[in-house]
Amino acid sequence: MAFETLHYMKNHQHGKSGFMVLKLDMSKAYDRMEWVFLEGLMKKMGFDVRWIALIMECITTVSYSILVNGDPSDIIHPSRGLRQGDLLSPYLFLICSEGLHGLLNKEAEEGHIRGVSICKKGSRLTHLFFEDDSLVFCRATIAECQNVQNLLNVYEKASGQQLNRNKTGLFFSKSTPPNILNQIKELLGVQEVKNHEKYLGLPSLVGKHKKASLMFIKEKILAKLQGWKEQLLSQAGREILLKAVIQAIPTFAMSCFKIPITLCEEIKSLIRKFWWGQRGNQRKIHWTKWSALCKPKDLGGMGFKELQKFNEAMLTKQVWRLLANNDSLFHRFFKAKFFLNGSILDAKEGNGSFAWKSILKGRDVIKKGLQWRVGNGDSIHIFHDVWLPTPRPQR
Repeated sequence: MAFETLHYMKNHQHGKSGFMVLKLDMSKAYDRMEWVFLEGLMKKMGFDVRWIALIMECITTVSYSILVNGDPSDIIHPSRGLRQGDLLSPYLFLICSEGLHGLLNKEAEEGHIRGVSICKKGSRLTHLFFEDDSLVFCRATIAECQNVQNLLNVYEKASGQQLNRNKTGLFFSKSTPPNILNQIKELLGVQEVKNHEKYLGLPSLVGKHKKASLMFIKEKILAKLQGWKEQLLSQAGREILLKAVIQAIPTFAMSCFKIPITLCEEIKSLIRKFWWGQRGNQRKIHWTKWSALCKPKDLGGMGFKELQKFNEAMLTKQVWRLLANNDSLFHRFFKAKFFLNGSILDAKEGNGSFAWKSILKGRDVIKKGLQWRVGNGDSIHIFHDVWLPTPRPQR
């Protein structure tokens, strides 16, 4: 949704005021979390008292001792903070984020923050959260920015969080007047981002040069492989590293974007050379085709992923989410613009982002094997749908 919204803001006019995105970056987000705020929020959310007491005992019993010239200091008992690396901490941080989520929803309901809609009848998007990676959408007006500023001040005082204004950025739609833009930057005290570069590690805006925008995937894989080439690894060790690390690196990107074929081939070439033990310009014999190694082990292969097919499968999962989860924000957001009177199977490409066009590639895959049953007939378009049974039953 973030990719589609940013694409829409970049390419469309929004009246006189325009819209903006505020990317929040909290300073030492885990270390500054107040325990009193966390406990109060869990009570407000309706958690059982005994469960809250158990969680608070896990958090508050921590103590530290610092070595000074080799000698341990007195025991330090902190009053706030979540331990990074603890498996419980990310979930507790998400609970704390519910406080900011509730404040933003309240402001939106009262009309103090308008949010962004990518079409006339679409849902308005005011914010997106993923742990400490947060985006806030609002109109580019002094009044609305002041409301956001007041809201953040309330959240900072209650939770102990503090906005890192050096890393926080603003992205404006192209219709924002320059004088308003400068006033907002001074009011919030943050810098403008000309092109919102990344969200969750992926490029938010992908232009015509798609391969160049996604080249960071290959660079990340190459850096890993170069570090491993200096080590003496057995064939089994190389297999585990390739499957568990290298082929997992592009997973998230492949679930959002259709990776160019040439980039997939270059990544596959790097993996092949590492598998056969090639170093630098040294050439090694490839004893069998890579397609044979990508077969499952019970069919004589090694079970490596075919990147292009894996990419299509990940995008197909997104299509299935749009077909099956009709109550999700993801479904409501895209349905209003791309398939208002049908399902994603009826959607047109339109003026969508690269992420949306990539999802449609997954639709092409699911159409090949998708079957549906005739129920009460309400969803059948008799002149367009192939609703009669095929001559041969499909297996």
